[in-house]
Amino acid sequence: MATFKQKLVASKVVDNRTIEQAMVEAGYSPKTASTNLTQSKGWQELMDKYLPDEKIMQKVDEGLEATKVISAIVINKKDSPTSQAMGEGLPDANSRTNDFIDVPDYAVRHKYVETSLKIKGRLVEPTDKDTPLQVNLTIDIGGTLKKIYGQRSNGSTGKVLEDSA
Repeated sequence: MATFKQKLVASKVVDNRTIEQAMVEAGYSPKTASTNLTQSKGWQELMDKYLPDEKIMQKVDEGLEATKVISAIVINKKDSPTSQAMGEGLPDANSRTNDFIDVPDYAVRHKYVETSLKIKGRLVEPTDKDTPLQVNLTIDIGGTLKKIYGQRSNGSTGKVLEDSA
């Protein structure tokens, strides 16, 4: 069951405070405020009650369709298939018009998903951002050379070998 402080934190988060700010204002120590309250059982109960998955999914669905209006310059070439198909062209050949169009707003769409997952405590951020990520790649140099030059190499030195055929 959610504690009084957890309920207070939730009400402050609704008032546009970060979870850390809300925790300090609710009486948690700054050191405790750096812990992840969203992983606690009480917080999850609060979120399930006041922010059910169905409501989040409704907002995420809306957010995934987010668009923004941009200014566009439409250029209509004299003999373009578009101008002929419409039966109407712009007044002059190669004329321009300023217009406004809706385009997908991918940044906003991403934020909708990310924020929803964070609120529900389902997006786990890496704890140590200074830890380097090791990636091991194996490159077949011999196969690449053969594709490029039609020859074989020994792979380790890249030295081209003579075909024995």
